[in-house]
Amino acid sequence: MQYTAEELRVGTPIKNPLIAGNTYTFLLYRPINQTGWNTYLSGSAYFTVETVGDVNKHYQSDLTKFAEGVFDNPDGTDPLPVSSSFIFSYGLNTGGSEPMTSSFTFVPDNTIGIGQVLFRATGNYDMDVSPLEEGCGVPTPFPGGQAYPTTLNFELGPDTGTVGCLLDPFGFPDRFIINWDGNIVIDTGYLTDNSGVTRYNIGGDRRQVFINSLLGKTAPEGGTYPLPPGGSGNNIILSDGYPQCFEKTWPTPVNFTKDNSTSGATVDVYGPVPGTAWNVTVNCPVPDSYPQASYSSGGDAVNDCGGEMFFTVYLELATPNIVAIGDVVHSSANIGSGVIDGNDLFHRIQTGDGTDWNAKFGADGIITQVNACP
Repeated sequence: MQYTAEELRVGTPIKNPLIAGNTYTFLLYRPINQTGWNTYLSGSAYFTVETVGDVNKHYQSDLTKFAEGVFDNPDGTDPLPVSSSFIFSYGLNTGGSEPMTSSFTFVPDNTIGIGQVLFRATGNYDMDVSPLEEGCGVPTPFPGGQAYPTTLNFELGPDTGTVGCLLDPFGFPDRFIINWDGNIVIDTGYLTDNSGVTRYNIGGDRRQVFINSLLGKTAPEGGTYPLPPGGSGNNIILSDGYPQCFEKTWPTPVNFTKDNSTSGATVDVYGPVPGTAWNVTVNCPVPDSYPQASYSSGGDAVNDCGGEMFFTVYLELATPNIVAIGDVVHSSANIGSGVIDGNDLFHRIQTGDGTDWNAKFGADGIITQVNACP
């Protein structure tokens, strides 16, 4: 999430939550601008995280200690003596290996919600905090600014199915890489709009702007631009050593298959061109089919846990492998298929993990009573 120098000078509330136990990187930098300022860090400056207190700006004893956690300044910041359970500061160090940036990491002990702390900084520096924490199906806009990359964390829940990703780079070229379950499941290459395909590729009037923005940067797959020509799919390096730009698919989603209960997905957005803006939505999984289950068709008025299961049914479950009231028993794996008439009796149903359930349902296939068999 980006914060401008103007916001940081007056103090601005945190815009995105920080989850307890996760690691966040705070990166301060002097943005490219039209006033002729040097983009290298210079002078003295500091950055402060300040818990929002009461109306008198006091911290009551029962207030959550948002400033407690694990800090590290691997490159480019000096810790200041201001540190407590409710406030901490870091000084900018202009002598780091990346002289245009200053950074530190913070692992909070307690989850920090939107608006619960203030960020402040002296000097004319913008800041980026990553990764961002998001839920599936929630659009995540990026209002503008160079970021390479911005990292978004999405929680998709335990359900399996097709995950549709809406990736809209607006005009400037941006690259979206999605990791799930330890693997890259989507790599779009650099995407732009229809006119940008002409303007940002070889021969276009914006090609040099694109080259300048990537020169010397490390590519996600390794190596420093310019790179040797080659590649495949949407990751192609042209003869000048820089990526080919492709037309975005938005509003058509780019999909991947989520085939287990792993929830977390990470989206890295590489936006090298100053002033870039984009929008990302990672939708919740949509099941491709109903899971199979064993089924006792005879039924019982009270308890069918001892029933013999000679048949197969397909379950529309709110939670994988857990049969609950409101779930539906189908006759086919196909989404939207017909239902099984349970004759308002209890039936033994065994889910894929081997758990037996005693479930009652009628002609509409909707489970109205259920308990796990002993």
